[in-house]
Amino acid sequence: MVFVAMIQGAPQAAGTDVAVAPVRLSSAHRRWPLSARHNLSVDNGAGNTKIVRLDLDPADNLRASASATGCSPVPVTRRSLGPRASSRTGYAHRPVVGSASLDQPVLIVWHMTARDLVTNRIAARAQRFPDLDLTPLDTAGLDRRDAALAFAIDRAVARRWLTLITVIESQLNRSWSSLQPKVQAALLVGTAQLLLLERLPDHAVINEAVQWTKVNTGAKAAGLVNAALRKVAAMRRETVAEHDPKRRDELPLHDGRARRLGHRIFEAEPLPRLAQQTSHPVDLVRRWAERFGLPRSTQLAQHSMLRPPILVTALATAHGACEPHDESGFAVFGGDHRELEALLEAHPQARVQDPAAAAAVNATADLRPEIIVDACAGKGTKARQLHQTHPHARIIASDKNADRLATLRAVADRTDRLEVIEPGRMTDLV
Repeated sequence: MVFVAMIQGAPQAAGTDVAVAPVRLSSAHRRWPLSARHNLSVDNGAGNTKIVRLDLDPADNLRASASATGCSPVPVTRRSLGPRASSRTGYAHRPVVGSASLDQPVLIVWHMTARDLVTNRIAARAQRFPDLDLTPLDTAGLDRRDAALAFAIDRAVARRWLTLITVIESQLNRSWSSLQPKVQAALLVGTAQLLLLERLPDHAVINEAVQWTKVNTGAKAAGLVNAALRKVAAMRRETVAEHDPKRRDELPLHDGRARRLGHRIFEAEPLPRLAQQTSHPVDLVRRWAERFGLPRSTQLAQHSMLRPPILVTALATAHGACEPHDESGFAVFGGDHRELEALLEAHPQARVQDPAAAAAVNATADLRPEIIVDACAGKGTKARQLHQTHPHARIIASDKNADRLATLRAVADRTDRLEVIEPGRMTDLV
């Protein structure tokens, strides 16, 4: 994800701070494959423009127009910047702050990483906790690899929020509630990567968390984040095949394994320990224990941590990342988010769907309808299933949610005999 801003002035020596206001690219510009190596340069006629907004004109030429100073539009051209960039063009991976006396226009471009994106989101959530925003993560502008990382971090933090707080607070000399939401976010995102995700270098995780904190809160808070995350990383021990809920030094993982820690940080009493390790409110775990007993409560709490399998159906051929499911025609997908996208792209007829969800449409297989209306089609999974089950029928789909309706239209563009209409037009079918 790329942010762009123009300031008045020429490039300064390394380390010199300049005042800059970011402008986020809208969806109209996401077709541009911008990256840290493909930046934008300013035309010589920039005048005294300070802040710009990027727009596509009717001919699809990218133009920059003044958004703060009332200056005339300035043409902007795209080019690659090598190690020896133009003396009139500057770029940075992160926003720069401060002030300086500048007299020539400079374009600053920086790249938002997957970790930056998620940390911004978690900071907003921390302000409203425990009322967590569960809207889908918008990864537009990230490549597939970074988008997959962003999804993994976001999911890990959301699912294990309370457990992560327990771990982090054990390495602090102050209470969790005394920390700013942005500091909490940096610690949550960093700890989730260090303990819950795999194959991520510690130095990259900690460095990005520290840099994000430094930019968004200041050097003092960045020092706290650095010290705490280093302690968390140092506390990590081996991963064992099966979690023992009686151990106070084990962090259970989503697949039944557990991460051993160097300290017994979880409570000695069974119910509070179970709540901490599985990220449940302790009052909920106590109510379960009163009603079901401790063994059953432990099963319930641990089950809620498990990541449900991704089931795929309508695969034309076998796939290496899939294993047969007990239900004929379905397979269990074992790859990551990026591999799943590649599979669905290679097999356009395939659907992510479990047998229970597919059963309703399968029950109509012996019918011969001429017209089928899916009035609450969501993202079109069952509409596509209807299309495959009834190849001679006219399939009409709609949804009152604007985002889902847009997704439906995209599905219809790739599927013949699937029509998408506005919800208000449903009465026209009567």
